Amino acid sequence: MREFESLCDVLGANRRVRIISRLALYGRSSVRDILLHAKGDERPSRSAIQYELDKMEAEGVLVKEGGEERSRGFYCLNPNNETVMLMTFGFREERRRRPEEETLEMVEEVITNRGKCSRAELYDNLKETGISQARLSQSIRKLIDKGSIEKWEKKGVGYSIPRARET
Repeated sequence: MREFESLCDVLGANRRVRIISRLALYGRSSVRDILLHAKGDERPSRSAIQYELDKMEAEGVLVKEGGEERSRGFYCLNPNNETVMLMTFGFREERRRRPEEETLEMVEEVITNRGKCSRAELYDNLKETGISQARLSQSIRKLIDKGSIEKWEKKGVGYSIPRARET
């Protein structure tokens, strides 16, 4: 990876390479993520990063997920761009997002096994699976909407299986 970045520094493609390497390593990133992990003495401005991302998207190097033009969204490498895929093959991490049904089953199983649990206990039991706080919140909301779990509020917030399903 360092050799690749060094070569690109010599060719003057430093900013683009940092963007490509970040996306290859982490799968997808927002403008904010890229800014927070900028290296070197020269920290680019948000508009400079946004300009570069828009230009790379127009060239077919990147794909934007969500968001309108010049608004919040996530960028990832274009899987249909053979050159980029070959260039990043050695250090690109292929991530598989867990199917939603699997996540919902995991959350419901922990609540079923524990009877009642707080949100913190639920996260502690699931954090080794790699679930994020945001994904956990989405799963809890979907299970509540579906009626699979219920929210209780007594000295804090927790979740349990509805009484009708316990028997």
